[in-house]
Amino acid sequence: MRRPEELNSMLRHAGNTEKNAKLQWVKARDAVRGAAHQLQELKDYLQQYSAGAVEAARVGDLVNRKHFVERLQQAIAQQSEACLQARRAEAAYLERWQKQQQNLKALERLKEQRVQAVEQN
Repeated sequence: MRRPEELNSMLRHAGNTEKNAKLQWVKARDAVRGAAHQLQELKDYLQQYSAGAVEAARVGDLVNRKHFVERLQQAIAQQSEACLQARRAEAAYLERWQKQQQNLKALERLKEQRVQAVEQN
């Protein structure tokens, strides 16, 4: 059986790994927020642009307006996909962080058990 202090390097490594996993999750969470914000801005702009539609005097103006709305709708579809991918990545990073937390807690419990075993002897 290892002495409790022999687990210190493993605990440090597990602690560092857990901290890094948390940082990655925080970055992924921020990316989700950013992507969602961009999506909402695009939707708001489309709504404002559509609400501000006026009768165009020329056919060319109508065509340009229609093409612009189509491009906005394409951008919204692409951003929706980006949001979905960001949410998936966030979920994966969260799961990884939670697993690293569990590993760290298990090592901490193991060290405490070893300390208690040494104290009892």
